[in-house]
Amino acid sequence: MTATYEDISGWFDEAKRNGCAYLIIGLDPMDHDNFPIYCMDAAEWHKKRDDLLRSGNRYDEVYDLSLPKETQMAERRALHFPPDSMPVKVGYPSPTRYAVLHPKRIRNEE
Repeated sequence: MTATYEDISGWFDEAKRNGCAYLIIGLDPMDHDNFPIYCMDAAEWHKKRDDLLRSGNRYDEVYDLSLPKETQMAERRALHFPPDSMPVKVGYPSPTRYAVLHPKRIRNEE
């Protein structure tokens, strides 16, 4: 089920209490269920984002826990990537990243 405002607000507060730097709202495209992914720093954010995309899931939103909660929650879609990252199209890897994640599909070896 799609996460409500209250769900995301609760995940944001929990992540902040645990000292996280970023919160990724993941999405399972099969059942449209949202789930939180907590990241302690930018390096962990990159790893967890890559793992999420490799697993066939995607992300709906990314919250930077150093920014005010109210302004991010008021946005239509919060996408606050770490400063050293180049954003990928939401939920889908770019063609270059797709080739890295799925090299057999690019070469038609399935």
